[in-house]
Amino acid sequence: MRLDEGVIRELHWHKEAEWAYVLEGSVRITVLDYEAGNFIDDLEKGDLWYISSGVPHALQGLSPNGSEFLLIFDDGHFLEESTFILTDWFGLVIAKNFHLAPEIFAHVPASEKYIFQGSKPGSIDDEMPHGRGVKKSKYQFKHRMLTQKPKVTSGGEPGAIREMHWHPNADEWSFFIRGRARVTIFAAEGQARTSNYVPGDVGIVPKNMGHFVENIGDEPFEMLEVFRADEFRDFSLCQWMGETPSQNGRRLPVCR
Repeated sequence: MRLDEGVIRELHWHKEAEWAYVLEGSVRITVLDYEAGNFIDDLEKGDLWYISSGVPHALQGLSPNGSEFLLIFDDGHFLEESTFILTDWFGLVIAKNFHLAPEIFAHVPASEKYIFQGSKPGSIDDEMPHGRGVKKSKYQFKHRMLTQKPKVTSGGEPGAIREMHWHPNADEWSFFIRGRARVTIFAAEGQARTSNYVPGDVGIVPKNMGHFVENIGDEPFEMLEVFRADEFRDFSLCQWMGETPSQNGRRLPVCR
C-alpha cells in the first residue's frame, strides 16, 4: 500500500492478523488495544508493525514523496472487501447508538471513506487524545527490526548461495526487495523447481521442502522472509551431514 503525505487509511479492523513492513518513507499508526489503551507512533523505513485480529487501527502517510509499506495477513483467503470500516456503520447506527437525533450527525459521511486526503499531522503529543478515560496503551505494536544486531555470515555478494535448508514448523513467504535471486525448491520423489526473482516478486516455499537461494545479480540482494510461527526454525543440509553419526554415512569435512 502507498499513502501520500497526509493521506489517511481510515479506522478499520480485520478478521485476520496484520503484519506490515515499511519499504519507503514514514507512516503513523494509531491502534486501540483490547484494554481500551491508545497507541500512536511513527514508523520509518525498515520498521514493522503487528496488529492482532479484530484490533482497530488507522494509518497516515507522513512523507512528502509518499509512504510505501508491505501488508501481510495470516490467512491466504484474505479479501480487502471483507475489512470492517468505521464509516460503514455511520449511516446506519450512529444516531441510534448515541440516542440522538439523526440530523446531529448530518455532517458525518454516509458511506465508507476508505482512503482519503487529510492534513499533515502535528507531533504525536499534539495528536494524542486527552480526556477522562483516555489511557496510553501498555502494548508495543511497533518493532525496529533494522536496529537489531544482524547475524553476519560469509557470502551475500553476487554468486553467493544460501545453503540448502528447510523449515519444519511453517511455510516460508518471501518478498524480494533488492537485486536478483534464484530459488530452487526440492519436493519428494526427485521433483524440483527453479524460479528467478526480481524486486517486487513474492515466493512461497512449503513447510519441510528443501530449498536454496542464489544471488544471480551484480549486487547484494535483499529478501524479506515471513513465517506464520512463534519461533524461527530451520535445518541445514550441512548441519545434517556434519552431525550425522559416522555409521549412517561419511561426514563432509567442510560441514564440521
